[in-house]
Formats: sequence, structure tokens, C-alpha cells
Amino acid sequence: MCLSIPGKITEISQDGSLLMGMVDFGGVTREVCLDYVPEAQVGQ
Repeated sequence: MCLSIPGKITEISQDGSLLMGMVDFGGVTREVCLDYVPEAQVGQ
């Protein structure tokens, strides 16, 4: 099951072949994989 949780991208980086990002979920920051949304931008 997949869950959609609103968050704000604060940083985007490349980790080898993976597009990764730091996302703020209401004060909790987590590293997430952005490979399926390559058009994602900081601030979204």
C-alpha cells in the first residue's frame, strides 16, 4: 500500500544513479527517492 503525505522538498541531490531529496514533513525531515518524479524542484 502506498501513502501520499504532503511535504516540501528542501534539497535535491544525486546519489550514484538515484535522484534523492530531503523533504520536510511538518517539521520532520526525511531523505526520499525522487527517481519517479524527475521534474521535482526545491520548494515544491
